[in-house]
Amino acid sequence: GYIREGASSDILPTIHDSMHIDLRGRVQNTKLPARHSLLPLFEAVVNSVHAVKATAAGTGTIRICIHRQLTLNLNDASARLPEITDFTVEDDGVGFTQVNYDSFDTMDSRAKADIGGKGVGRLLWLKAFASVDISSVYEEDGRWFRRNFEFRLTPAGVEQHSLQELSRSAVTPRTKVKFSDFHKEFRDASPKSDSAIARKIVEHCLQYYLLDAMPAVTLHDPDGDVAGINLADNYRDELKP
Repeated sequence: GYIREGASSDILPTIHDSMHIDLRGRVQNTKLPARHSLLPLFEAVVNSVHAVKATAAGTGTIRICIHRQLTLNLNDASARLPEITDFTVEDDGVGFTQVNYDSFDTMDSRAKADIGGKGVGRLLWLKAFASVDISSVYEEDGRWFRRNFEFRLTPAGVEQHSLQELSRSAVTPRTKVKFSDFHKEFRDASPKSDSAIARKIVEHCLQYYLLDAMPAVTLHDPDGDVAGINLADNYRDELKP
């Protein structure tokens, strides 16, 4: 805004501290071909890799869960796999500290520019899913916090944001990102089986496996093996040779 000389103070425009971002427009203009329907999931997994590598120990675990539609043919081995509706990605990395949250809340953030981050991956989240719910328990400056918020296609983008300080007793770092309501266009084009999805994740993260820099990752599917798929085994058995 600006002040015109002689203007009455009661009609002066409001001066805003930052540029407005049309999130709906940004998402609409973001390209995501249906054949790359799992790219939002890959982005979340790579974020978890970075979060784990940023811990003091530099090690940790990532757990990916597939959620499917409930069906009446759970005991019918010949039935098609139920449609995927949601994904969850959990890790025990550094979490959504204030710096990391501010980076998330800044479009085109350059916080991860030195490791190839372009600050637009979360736009893909809202391209393929209706909403993303995030819960993060983390330590910062010797204190523990729980941050919860929703990421949705609204003018603000971030909704229902809360921050709570926790006591030190029985608290462990844990960040959970849940992607809900997989849009049909991308759901139909996505691999359906847990084994196919596991291989796609390994292929996307191949550089980390080649450099022996990938945390322990497991993929869990209600219609798959109870123990889940260890992605390191997948890499060792199928891709490393």
